[in-house]
Amino acid sequence: AANGVDHIAFPITSADIDKYTGSFVVTLSNGQVWRQVPNDDNRAHWRNDIKGTVATIAYGAGGTYNLSVGEGVIYKVRRVK
Repeated sequence: AANGVDHIAFPITSADIDKYTGSFVVTLSNGQVWRQVPNDDNRAHWRNDIKGTVATIAYGAGGTYNLSVGEGVIYKVRRVK
């Protein structure tokens, strides 16, 4: 973990869910953009009311990252910005 930090937590400022694949892209208040990886079978259940919810992103196995929004589901994501 860089600088001893193993996770970040920032409010979500926008979330887009692909209506065909069900995968999502979220933008955090720190400007980072995270996209769900294609092989993650978990589907986001949230709607536009996810804005303002704090997303936690932590290191996962094999260089992946885990995103959670407090619902008990872990989504595999990669940073795109």
